[in-house]
Amino acid sequence: MSKPIKHNKKGKSSPKGKRSPNRKNGKIVTLRVPGNGFDTDAERVTLKFTDQYLAVQGASGGAISSLLYGINTPRQPNRTSNTGVCQGWGSMTAKYGKYVCHGSTIKWRIVKHVPAQYGSLGGLGNFATNSALVHAVCYPASSMAGSSIASVRNAAVQKYAAPRYEWAKEGNSPSSADELNPRILWQGSMAMTPSKIDGEPSIRMPSYEAAVGSDPSLISLYAFVFQDVLSDVTYEGVFMVEVNLTYDVTFYERIAQVDALRAEMGPPLRMSVPQKKQVPKEESKTPAVSKSSWSLL
Repeated sequence: MSKPIKHNKKGKSSPKGKRSPNRKNGKIVTLRVPGNGFDTDAERVTLKFTDQYLAVQGASGGAISSLLYGINTPRQPNRTSNTGVCQGWGSMTAKYGKYVCHGSTIKWRIVKHVPAQYGSLGGLGNFATNSALVHAVCYPASSMAGSSIASVRNAAVQKYAAPRYEWAKEGNSPSSADELNPRILWQGSMAMTPSKIDGEPSIRMPSYEAAVGSDPSLISLYAFVFQDVLSDVTYEGVFMVEVNLTYDVTFYERIAQVDALRAEMGPPLRMSVPQKKQVPKEESKTPAVSKSSWSLL
């Protein structure tokens, strides 16, 4: 006679009194053994980077200045100074030997300060003798050559460029009202992939992949460009720059690691040498010749 069938909450049937193994709240529970020796062969993660500093646009008569951040360089996101590192980079490079960055997202918040309201800002800011009208554009560039754009006007027509931004005009006598102007803050965001900016359908190539101790040979950039379009020869723009980046990165080529259990288990192969049997003294004499059924004639 078969056992009665008990229906569970999901409508499935199982023998009475028998529970499904490795399940908790209806979900399969996977046993994971802790230890560094159980890392996956590849891992795709999101790495974050933040930057904050004062940037100064020198008095160069309207020449363009730029700030550069890498689209696919989580090892060193700030390409102007080649500094900075993403949070979590060290822990990932301790486990894997290579990486490829699929793309990134950048968010920026840039404030143009009026030097008179903040003292001399450590000697970084000067007053404009005539006037200053600073325009800015952010656009993605496919190589370091993107920083050679000659004007904001040229930058504004680049592919995927953000809308041009214009700060309020600053005269000889800046006032506190200038600091309260809502247009003094420029903020925005952009998401880009090397595949999109370079027109390459696949980035799983040596040009985009790299060892964890280096950058890819093809680097694409977020380029911020600034220009006083009135070409004042003495004005120096002072900007508080805040940038946040998130990188989509795949790490692979897992580094061989020491088995954490080996110290407890001993060597992997052991040899057992059989000992000789101890023979009692009375049996250690020369054994007698066994009797034979043959007889001499």
